[in-house]
Amino acid sequence: MRWAAVAPSRPRYGREVDPDRPVAATDRTQQIESRDRAQARLRVEATRTGYSMAYGGTDMNRRLTIIMVLAILVAAVGSWAATRPARSPSALKASLAADSAADTPRVRIYQVNRKGYIIVEKIVKPEMEWKKELSPLQFHVTREAGTERAFTGTYWNHSAKGTYRCVGCGTDLFASDTKFDSGTGWPSFWKPIAAENVSGRPTGSLITGTEIRCSRCEAHLGHVFGDGPRPTGLRYCINSAALKFEAQK
Repeated sequence: MRWAAVAPSRPRYGREVDPDRPVAATDRTQQIESRDRAQARLRVEATRTGYSMAYGGTDMNRRLTIIMVLAILVAAVGSWAATRPARSPSALKASLAADSAADTPRVRIYQVNRKGYIIVEKIVKPEMEWKKELSPLQFHVTREAGTERAFTGTYWNHSAKGTYRCVGCGTDLFASDTKFDSGTGWPSFWKPIAAENVSGRPTGSLITGTEIRCSRCEAHLGHVFGDGPRPTGLRYCINSAALKFEAQK
């Protein structure tokens, strides 16, 4: 009987089986490879999970720390507010007045009674308050830069000894020793008590001269001209309505 050569059979499904290798060894290799792939996947997942947990935990810790700090601050502020004594309305008003005074400009003026210079706050008031304190003529002259009619004022022909002060704030302005008869119908002086007690504002006109104001309350007083007597050669032409006189004692 003749034997014909038979080709090795191929599997119908799956990978080709090596005829020279035992079947058991091939299955063992496949199992090892499958296990290695599974372990590799597990390592990757573990790495990702650990990274997420690490950084997510850090963010959570930060949030918790911030919340705790804020809670401590709120508790501290509440405790401070509870133990702080309540301020009465009068004390609060005094505190606000002190803060306002700290922002008020100051000016250096000469005071006759003290025979020296003092530092005082400038006086700033609303228009309505000035109207309550001054007569209509005084308000018109000092706050609106008006001019009283000549020969009608109280002091144009006044010769008593004493000090002429600002009608608005009482600043010493002129001494009777420097008063002279200018023939203009307004009180005239050849110098102020102190240069610091008045301020000048040029008007740009030789006719009206330089406007003169009180340094402390900015009341309009009059004008100064260069046609006065010696030793200054100046004539301070002042409205009576801007002055109040204190007789020498």
